[in-house]
Amino acid sequence: MKKTLINLLSPLMIAGPFVFGQDIRLIDKIPVSQQDCLIEADDGIAVLPNGSFIICDTRAGNFKIFDKNGRFVKIFGRRGNGPDEFSYPTIFDYSDNKLLISNSEKYRILVYHVNEDLEIKLGEEFFGYCCDARIFPDHYLFSGSKADPAGKWYEIYLSYPRQKKHSFLLTIQDLFNISPNAGQPQLAEKASMGVRSYCDSHGDQVYAVWEGLLSVIRVDTKTNKQYRFGNKTSLYTAPVASKELIQAKKERNLKKYYKVLHKYSMIRKIFVTDRYIGIVYMNYDREIDLLNPIVQLYSLDGNFIMEKKLDEVTYPHRLMSLYYGKKTNVLSALSLKIDDQAESHYTLLKYQII
Repeated sequence: MKKTLINLLSPLMIAGPFVFGQDIRLIDKIPVSQQDCLIEADDGIAVLPNGSFIICDTRAGNFKIFDKNGRFVKIFGRRGNGPDEFSYPTIFDYSDNKLLISNSEKYRILVYHVNEDLEIKLGEEFFGYCCDARIFPDHYLFSGSKADPAGKWYEIYLSYPRQKKHSFLLTIQDLFNISPNAGQPQLAEKASMGVRSYCDSHGDQVYAVWEGLLSVIRVDTKTNKQYRFGNKTSLYTAPVASKELIQAKKERNLKKYYKVLHKYSMIRKIFVTDRYIGIVYMNYDREIDLLNPIVQLYSLDGNFIMEKKLDEVTYPHRLMSLYYGKKTNVLSALSLKIDDQAESHYTLLKYQII
């Protein structure tokens, strides 16, 4: 009997902690006060170790700082073209007192240092554009178009500022999962579903995913070997480059375009730790006329662990501000509801992944 029990338990013991209760739990719900400031349009958030958080207000061209209880503290930056002035900025990452943002209209990527007194000072500045980025001790990981010395364009690459070098990893064809020789019509068809991609890494492995396809690419930075995985569950609806969608994009009819996109699930974030990979995608809920995020977890080998819809979190469109703290294993989501008087109400919700 004892031997039989050991044999039954062995596969579970090998599988590790994932089998025994991997879960995502709501641990905090913080109303964001707008009594002394108005958030016009958020685009990115960073949560600091002391619980304070920074919201990028892209329309105002500044960064609004709040304490751990959601009370307004101060504003950094303003709209303009001078030092510490911005034009449609975005927060992409915060790690070890570094805040990485893009200033899209100026085609600049900026890294600021944030001290304990919430003073923010410019550290590094790069020429370029990105749609996602991660901070690491000696390098940065970017999702954004950049050409290698031979003139070949890549979407996922590593930047080593001190060595003044780059490591180019994935092309747009890799992310779209199409032939390297695909022509313009096929590229345009895929691009009609969106061109954003998201990235993160652990050790020598970089993970990336295109917003229009739940197919994560793991690439070994030493061998360039690629491996794909992704579980399209019943909650996930794969985007389709329909005639209606393509026509709306050609006509630049944004209202119609996003209405069509609401039929589908769109990837919003990827995060990687030493234990798991997380994917966040957005689904539209007709009953409340808002979108909800769904979180998937995978092992580092790409095995599906679990999926959970975050019902408490809502947002009017797919580009929700999300932040994952690798040291705390906490996913923070900036939820937004607009009342009948057209007033916006923000709430920061924190989920512990255990």
